[in-house]
Amino acid sequence: MARPWRLRHKLFLGLGLVVGSIALLLGGAVFGLLSYVEAGQIVDHKLHQLQVTVVLRDQIHQMADNRTNPDGKSQNRQEQQQYILHWYTQVRNSLDYYRETRKSDQNSQFPDPDDGEGQRHALAKIDTSLAKLKQLITTPGTRADSQGDQRVIDDPAVRAAYHELMKESTNLFAIIKTDIDDTFRHADTNRRRGTAIAVSGTVVAALLILTMLYYFKVWVFTPIRLLQAGVQRVHNGDFEHPIQLQ
Repeated sequence: MARPWRLRHKLFLGLGLVVGSIALLLGGAVFGLLSYVEAGQIVDHKLHQLQVTVVLRDQIHQMADNRTNPDGKSQNRQEQQQYILHWYTQVRNSLDYYRETRKSDQNSQFPDPDDGEGQRHALAKIDTSLAKLKQLITTPGTRADSQGDQRVIDDPAVRAAYHELMKESTNLFAIIKTDIDDTFRHADTNRRRGTAIAVSGTVVAALLILTMLYYFKVWVFTPIRLLQAGVQRVHNGDFEHPIQLQ
């Protein structure tokens, strides 16, 4: 015959179940909070990268700007080349700075969804287009160096390299925006999970508390009333009815 549980063992079991349900509730809340903090850190960093990319695109756009000298005359070809090379340097500096921001991605506990492969690919293409554009501008005897009154940026080869550069910078912008969208979707998924855990913990805790109240009445309150009634009978001289307690 199995030995019946003592009252304190039953109470300890109930207390342990209540504590466990409360821990589940707190775990869901902490999980949702940590997910929110993680998403905030990632988005702040990505927004900074997005800002750098916007500056990068503006600098690339400046290369094709139709500029004139202070006297109102159009720039000659050498001045146009120097102007484009000036913005080439600015673009190169922005790329170097962008790569510095990516170092924190590599060391972060919150890496990019694709481990940064999309950004690396886009940056490599930007480097290639930028190097090609510089070669067309600076190499003597190229079409960009020899076409009469045509603007340097309007040379077909230079224009093609410029458009490729602009396209890849736009692609980099889109990749970062996609990373931000993915971060929000991931955070929203974790929020729903945390909410489900918290609701489950609340429901379990409520059921356990109601169950504990019921068994407290069965295990403690009712026996005490029976004991009080028995003691009162004994006090009144009735010794024929034993006190039955389970």
